[in-house]
Amino acid sequence: MNIYFKGPSETNTFAITFDDGPHCNNTPRLLKLLSDFNTKATFFMTGNNASKNKALVRDVSQQGHLIGNHSLNHLKKISLSPQELMHEIKTAKDILEDIISKPVTLYRPPYGFISPFLFSVCQKLDLRIILWSLQTHDYCRENYQIIIKRTMKKIKAGSIILFHEGHFNDVSLDYSNTIETVRFILDKSLSMKIRPATVNQVLEFKD
Repeated sequence: MNIYFKGPSETNTFAITFDDGPHCNNTPRLLKLLSDFNTKATFFMTGNNASKNKALVRDVSQQGHLIGNHSLNHLKKISLSPQELMHEIKTAKDILEDIISKPVTLYRPPYGFISPFLFSVCQKLDLRIILWSLQTHDYCRENYQIIIKRTMKKIKAGSIILFHEGHFNDVSLDYSNTIETVRFILDKSLSMKIRPATVNQVLEFKD
């Protein structure tokens, strides 16, 4: 089983991805921005947040964006037992699939932690493990111009870019820095030789 960090270098696409949502304040703003640029992205959602914001999860899916699994509770713990890990991943998968009525085939582990049991659990659940090639560090909540400079230096064909919709358990935090960075990237992409796409498109998955 593979872990996917990036797409092929010969592609003409890159992926914008968002972790930790959905969030009642930030997700609608991101959806409006993506719609303005007619762009699709990938949202890795926690089961806990999804269960509290079902209408928002449906909005993301119905607008043509890809939804991935980001575990149930976003635990900062690499030493989960196989049973605990299965519960975290399968419960989130079930919640998301019940809301959007579509298969969820991608999984991104919280913090990028790869536990000893992750491969076997994901294999049983038919999930592909997706990490990233470009970390924006937007969770540090720096000025967006700093994030833009760091991101634009490294973006290239096949990049999988990691952003956050917000903090996984604090919906009050403002992530305008993320939104302004994404706006800049989308605007620049209009004159670039590569275009934003979903993770499945960048990695050339059929589903």
